[in-house]
Amino acid sequence: GDAGSLLLGFLVAALTLKLDLPVGAAAPRVLCTVLLAGVPLFDLTLVMVSRLRAGRPVHVGGTDHLSHRLANAGVAGPAIVLIVTGAQVLCSLLALVAYRQPQGVVLVLGTAVASLWVGMLVLLLRLPTPVDLSSRAA
Repeated sequence: GDAGSLLLGFLVAALTLKLDLPVGAAAPRVLCTVLLAGVPLFDLTLVMVSRLRAGRPVHVGGTDHLSHRLANAGVAGPAIVLIVTGAQVLCSLLALVAYRQPQGVVLVLGTAVASLWVGMLVLLLRLPTPVDLSSRAA
Protein backbone atom coordinates (compact mmCIF):
# COMPACT_ATOMS: atom_id res chain seq x y z
CA GLY A 1 0.00 0.00 0.00
CA ASP A 2 0.88 3.65 0.20
CA ALA A 3 2.68 3.37 3.54
CA GLY A 4 5.07 0.72 2.25
CA SER A 5 5.68 2.43 -1.07
CA LEU A 6 6.32 5.77 0.61
CA LEU A 7 8.83 4.17 2.98
CA LEU A 8 10.59 2.32 0.17
CA GLY A 9 10.60 5.42 -2.02
CA PHE A 10 12.09 7.47 0.78
CA LEU A 11 14.77 4.85 1.45
CA VAL A 12 15.74 4.61 -2.24
CA ALA A 13 15.92 8.41 -2.51
CA ALA A 14 17.89 8.77 0.73
CA LEU A 15 20.36 6.05 -0.20
CA THR A 16 20.83 7.50 -3.68
CA LEU A 17 21.49 10.96 -2.23
CA LYS A 18 23.76 9.52 0.46
CA LEU A 19 25.90 7.82 -2.17
CA ASP A 20 29.40 9.15 -1.61
CA LEU A 21 31.00 9.31 -5.04
CA PRO A 22 34.41 10.94 -5.10
CA VAL A 23 34.74 14.38 -6.60
CA GLY A 24 35.60 14.16 -10.27
CA ALA A 25 33.86 14.35 -13.60
CA ALA A 26 30.14 15.12 -13.26
CA ALA A 27 28.90 12.67 -15.91
CA PRO A 28 29.75 9.44 -14.01
CA ARG A 29 28.30 10.80 -10.77
CA VAL A 30 25.05 11.92 -12.40
CA LEU A 31 24.63 8.73 -14.44
CA CYS A 32 25.32 6.51 -11.42
CA THR A 33 22.80 8.40 -9.30
CA VAL A 34 20.12 8.17 -12.00
CA LEU A 35 20.79 4.48 -12.64
CA LEU A 36 20.68 3.55 -8.96
CA ALA A 37 17.10 4.87 -8.87
CA GLY A 38 16.42 3.85 -12.48
CA VAL A 39 13.18 1.87 -12.22
CA PRO A 40 11.44 4.26 -9.80
CA LEU A 41 12.50 7.25 -11.92
CA PHE A 42 11.28 5.51 -15.07
CA ASP A 43 7.93 4.72 -13.47
CA LEU A 44 7.64 8.33 -12.29
CA THR A 45 8.36 9.59 -15.80
CA LEU A 46 5.89 7.13 -17.34
CA VAL A 47 3.09 8.12 -14.96
CA MET A 48 3.68 11.86 -15.24
CA VAL A 49 3.84 11.86 -19.04
CA SER A 50 0.78 9.61 -19.23
CA ARG A 51 -1.27 11.80 -16.91
CA LEU A 52 -0.19 15.08 -18.49
CA ARG A 53 -1.06 13.73 -21.96
CA ALA A 54 -4.49 12.67 -20.67
CA GLY A 55 -5.08 16.02 -18.96
CA ARG A 56 -5.27 14.42 -15.50
CA PRO A 57 -3.63 15.76 -12.36
CA VAL A 58 -0.27 14.11 -11.71
CA HIS A 59 -0.80 13.97 -7.95
CA VAL A 60 -3.97 11.81 -8.02
CA GLY A 61 -3.41 8.05 -7.85
CA GLY A 62 -4.28 5.76 -10.70
CA THR A 63 -3.60 2.50 -12.46
CA ASP A 64 -1.16 3.81 -15.03
CA HIS A 65 2.06 2.64 -13.39
CA LEU A 66 4.49 0.27 -15.09
CA SER A 67 3.26 -2.75 -13.13
CA HIS A 68 -0.38 -2.01 -13.99
CA ARG A 69 0.43 -1.66 -17.69
CA LEU A 70 2.34 -4.94 -17.72
CA ALA A 71 -0.48 -6.73 -15.90
CA ASN A 72 -3.03 -5.27 -18.31
CA ALA A 73 -0.89 -6.56 -21.21
CA GLY A 74 -1.24 -10.09 -19.79
CA VAL A 75 2.03 -10.46 -17.92
CA ALA A 76 1.61 -12.58 -14.77
CA GLY A 77 2.33 -11.08 -11.33
CA PRO A 78 5.49 -13.11 -10.60
CA ALA A 79 6.85 -12.26 -14.05
CA ILE A 80 6.23 -8.55 -13.41
CA VAL A 81 8.26 -8.80 -10.21
CA LEU A 82 11.09 -10.51 -12.11
CA ILE A 83 10.99 -7.93 -14.92
CA VAL A 84 11.05 -4.93 -12.59
CA THR A 85 13.69 -6.47 -10.31
CA GLY A 86 15.80 -7.53 -13.28
CA ALA A 87 15.60 -4.04 -14.76
CA GLN A 88 16.79 -2.51 -11.49
CA VAL A 89 19.62 -5.04 -11.16
CA LEU A 90 20.69 -4.21 -14.71
CA CYS A 91 20.57 -0.47 -13.90
CA SER A 92 22.65 -1.05 -10.77
CA LEU A 93 25.23 -3.08 -12.70
CA LEU A 94 25.42 -0.34 -15.34
CA ALA A 95 25.99 2.17 -12.53
CA LEU A 96 28.92 0.09 -11.27
CA VAL A 97 30.37 -0.06 -14.79
CA ALA A 98 29.86 3.67 -15.37
CA TYR A 99 31.52 4.52 -12.05
CA ARG A 100 34.88 3.18 -13.23
CA GLN A 101 34.85 4.49 -16.83
CA PRO A 102 36.35 7.62 -18.34
CA GLN A 103 34.08 10.56 -19.13
CA GLY A 104 33.79 9.74 -22.86
CA VAL A 105 32.62 6.17 -22.24
CA VAL A 106 30.13 7.41 -19.64
CA LEU A 107 28.68 9.92 -22.11
CA VAL A 108 28.18 7.15 -24.70
CA LEU A 109 26.64 4.88 -22.05
CA GLY A 110 24.43 7.71 -20.84
CA THR A 111 23.25 8.39 -24.38
CA ALA A 112 22.44 4.69 -24.86
CA VAL A 113 20.55 4.57 -21.56
CA ALA A 114 18.60 7.74 -22.43
CA SER A 115 17.70 6.33 -25.85
CA LEU A 116 16.51 3.06 -24.32
CA TRP A 117 14.59 5.04 -21.67
CA VAL A 118 12.75 7.10 -24.32
CA GLY A 119 12.12 4.04 -26.48
CA MET A 120 10.60 2.10 -23.57
CA LEU A 121 8.56 5.14 -22.58
CA VAL A 122 7.09 5.47 -26.09
CA LEU A 123 6.39 1.72 -26.24
CA LEU A 124 4.67 1.63 -22.86
CA LEU A 125 2.65 4.79 -23.54
CA ARG A 126 1.14 2.99 -26.54
CA LEU A 127 -0.21 0.23 -24.30
CA PRO A 128 -3.76 0.84 -23.11
CA THR A 129 -3.99 2.14 -19.57
CA PRO A 130 -5.92 -0.17 -17.24
CA VAL A 131 -9.29 1.17 -16.08
CA ASP A 132 -8.99 2.89 -12.74
CA LEU A 133 -11.82 1.38 -10.71
CA SER A 134 -11.57 4.08 -8.03
CA SER A 135 -12.43 6.81 -10.54
CA ARG A 136 -15.60 5.15 -11.83
CA ALA A 137 -18.95 6.54 -10.77
CA ALA A 138 -20.78 4.12 -8.49
